[in-house]
Amino acid sequence: MANNYSYHSLSTRLGNVKAQLITIKGVIRQQWQIAKSYLVNTSIFIFVPLILAALPILLYRALDVDPNTISANFGFTSGQAQHLNAYIIFGVNMWMLILAILWDFSTYLRDEQYTGTLESLLLSPAKRYSLLIGRALFSITFNVFIALLSIIVSITIFDFTLFFTSTFLHLLLALMIVIIGCFPMMGLSYLIGALVLKFKEVYSFINTLQWFFGVIMGIYAPFTTLPLILKVLGFIFPGTWSVTDIRAITLGTPPMMMLLGLKSIGTPILVDTVIVILFGLFWALVGYALFSKVEMRLKKREGLSEY
Repeated sequence: MANNYSYHSLSTRLGNVKAQLITIKGVIRQQWQIAKSYLVNTSIFIFVPLILAALPILLYRALDVDPNTISANFGFTSGQAQHLNAYIIFGVNMWMLILAILWDFSTYLRDEQYTGTLESLLLSPAKRYSLLIGRALFSITFNVFIALLSIIVSITIFDFTLFFTSTFLHLLLALMIVIIGCFPMMGLSYLIGALVLKFKEVYSFINTLQWFFGVIMGIYAPFTTLPLILKVLGFIFPGTWSVTDIRAITLGTPPMMMLLGLKSIGTPILVDTVIVILFGLFWALVGYALFSKVEMRLKKREGLSEY
């Protein structure tokens, strides 16, 4: 009897896991079909970072800044100041990637509210975390691909010589840092999603946040050049760590730990990666807990479809 019970319990668990995987696969397929319908709009996200990077690049070119000054202010090693364009390109594209992930989840909830299907979706037999995991996996995969494509196009135009340096081969390691850096953003997106459910507004809120994030991340210059208050906010924002370390891997600029003056703590990039992972766990727990709390309150009061 015990053996039969154990076998039945194991079969039930495997069936549940299979059901969740089917749900995740279905969400990914659904989002891909939607993305394919708007590929023209998606192409905008390749060229917008190109324009945003071109503005300071052309300005620096017009000013003809001394390479020694660039090396001193941006932390380049000897001979690397010529890659200031790539420095800006990586910053802008990481900024756009972070915004895309935050936009994806927040507008996803708002769109479901507009169509009146959010309440049905969250009250369906499918586990909520399966829906969120499927949405997160698609968002990270799709937006990382778009960001990499935009980086390649931008570097081809503004810093073509980087393709022929050994540092460019480090791009695969940088890709890992990019992916790891996306997970804290998903936690933050839960937080924004909770605000969307509560206040029924997202666009103006994120429009304000996106420029603020760009400033504290240091997309055009090291975040250490910021005033003290913004520097502290940049330190606690996980996106700052990701963009700083990507530049360190590909361009030889100082990683985050070295910028903070902590040069003796192990391998800086490895320590930074661990810290970003901890950021991800923290924001995932806090964001999801707040999202669940707001959701339960709305279910008990006016409902999720009211806006």
